[in-house]
Amino acid sequence: MSFAARTISRLSVIRPRFSTLSLRGYATKRFTKDHEWVSVSDGVGTFGISDYAQKALGDVVFIELPEVGKVFAKKDNISAVESVKAASDIYAPVSGEVVAVNSALATSLLDQL
Repeated sequence: MSFAARTISRLSVIRPRFSTLSLRGYATKRFTKDHEWVSVSDGVGTFGISDYAQKALGDVVFIELPEVGKVFAKKDNISAVESVKAASDIYAPVSGEVVAVNSALATSLLDQL
């Protein structure tokens, strides 16, 4: 599995707003039916796509990351992933604001080309 495919599961870091998740004192991953996940710790969430979705996509050739500061609602299209097999939109598992992104994903894709 390529570096990009392994790390794509950490697309961005979000600050949840109006979240309906019941949060515990420790980080746990919550999955959607569409293979997105969110893990919340200390009021900041990290989300990405499941290992199953990564394997189904195959070799990733492009990742569209959300902009820092973007405010979004649950189920909004927040980013996209394209592979040699397919293109897939990534939907926000919770409402929130993007506070950081894993820009190493895009850089690692450029290094592979």
